[in-house]
Amino acid sequence: MYIESEQVELKREYNRDIIKEIIAFLNTKGGHIYIGIGDNGDVLGVDDIDKVMNQLSGAIHDSIRPDAKIFIGIEIIEQDVICINVKEGSVKPYYIQGKGLRPEGVYVRLGSASVPSSEAGIKQMLIAATNVSFELMPCSNQELIFSTAQKVFSENQLTFGASDYRKLNIVDENNRYTNIGMIISDQCEHSIKVAVFGEEDEFEFIDRREFKGSVFSVLKDTLQYLDLNNHLHSEIIEYQRIEQNDYNKEVIREGLLNAIIHRDYSFSGSILISIYRNRMEITSLGGLVYGLSFNDIGAGISQSRNAGLASIFYRLKYIEAYGTGIRKIRREFKEFELSELIEVTDNTFKLILWNKNMPKRKGALEENEAREEIGSYLAVNGEEMEILRLLEEKPTITRVDVQKQLKIGQTKAGLLLTQLLQKAILVREGKGKQTVYRIRKS
Repeated sequence: MYIESEQVELKREYNRDIIKEIIAFLNTKGGHIYIGIGDNGDVLGVDDIDKVMNQLSGAIHDSIRPDAKIFIGIEIIEQDVICINVKEGSVKPYYIQGKGLRPEGVYVRLGSASVPSSEAGIKQMLIAATNVSFELMPCSNQELIFSTAQKVFSENQLTFGASDYRKLNIVDENNRYTNIGMIISDQCEHSIKVAVFGEEDEFEFIDRREFKGSVFSVLKDTLQYLDLNNHLHSEIIEYQRIEQNDYNKEVIREGLLNAIIHRDYSFSGSILISIYRNRMEITSLGGLVYGLSFNDIGAGISQSRNAGLASIFYRLKYIEAYGTGIRKIRREFKEFELSELIEVTDNTFKLILWNKNMPKRKGALEENEAREEIGSYLAVNGEEMEILRLLEEKPTITRVDVQKQLKIGQTKAGLLLTQLLQKAILVREGKGKQTVYRIRKS
């Protein structure tokens, strides 16, 4: 009895789509394709088997690139059934001639199906085949501008001219811009997205931003925005006023630098930062560097995925030494388990920073106990108090009302309202120009 699986494909008869199946096995773990077997596993056999064998051999020769004949064997087995034995190829990705290195030309095995590879998957196979890191490969855009990088290097008393490009791996031996060049250029294709939520889980965001451009400007702009959302909390302890931000600013910086330097730039997605009332999550693409385990991270072992980019950041004194960022973060949150600070999947790395002014909510807490825990967090500053006084005069207000009352700009008014939303003092209603704010009912 024949059954389809990750490494077994059944075909009732020959057709040209069998080439997709062969390519999928070459690009994955190899497998066997049986022609003359029904979907239910019954043996049907092949009519005019010699003709089909010739068609198959011709299609393999004409349609698969690079040449993969040494990994493919064809034999006739019981009752005129053709078996194509495919080994995993050594020069991936294999693709359909005429389709090229695009998803419609590159197939991989996913369970018992052959599916188009993602663009990121194709890039990963290319990197593995060339044994050259993605950051050193030529980038697709060869018309790059480095005005931001030039300014940053100049501010650090470092030269940044054409003569430095090769030394910094911004260009390769053929004077082509590399992906390192793309990342630090003004045309960097990768952004950072930040979303601020009013609750401890994702229901509805109350503000979001996306930062684009050179990695240097993205770093600066993101840090400034995170600082705006890093609220200062104060309380009186034994007649002394104690002030503390939600997060240690240095820890935020280390977490963001870790995401920028160690992310996998062969993926086109953005670094995602989610700010909740009790934590900040920084999620980057790429998972762990090959060869490292979760326990290695806990032991302080580090290996850079982007050694060239890390070297540039080191020269600019953005980082002190390789691998120190996670250790600093662990010291800051020493009462937490590693699994409460870091979550890893095959393709993502999430760092979790806990709000020091908001005790971590435990699932076993009753609602009234949880409210007592966070009560002190609801303290408001002078400007926020003016907004609340305004709401004593009328049931709802707009951002423009806040601007007029406090004589401040649009950005500052939006920030103050965001802070009151985060503290669960206000709720927002409506969208766009119809947005209004009111006191949350207890």
